[in-house]
Amino acid sequence: MTGLPAKPVPPEKPLPADCCDSGCDRCVHEIYAEELAHYEQQLAAWQAATGDTAFTPKAGPGTESRLADDAADPIK
Repeated sequence: MTGLPAKPVPPEKPLPADCCDSGCDRCVHEIYAEELAHYEQQLAAWQAATGDTAFTPKAGPGTESRLADDAADPIK
């Protein structure tokens, strides 16, 4: 064990079908945007602590197939 903090894990992007389109106060897409902003803050802190400033794509477990969607529209 190196004593370094664990690298933050990005949130999973919701699928279009995850939104019910009923105007919820806390839409899954709004929650994702908040979680993504928090992740990016955690990642910046982790990079500063570890010296690792390599590009990190925004993807979590099971989101690899949606990377192209993220590039086109980061918050659908």
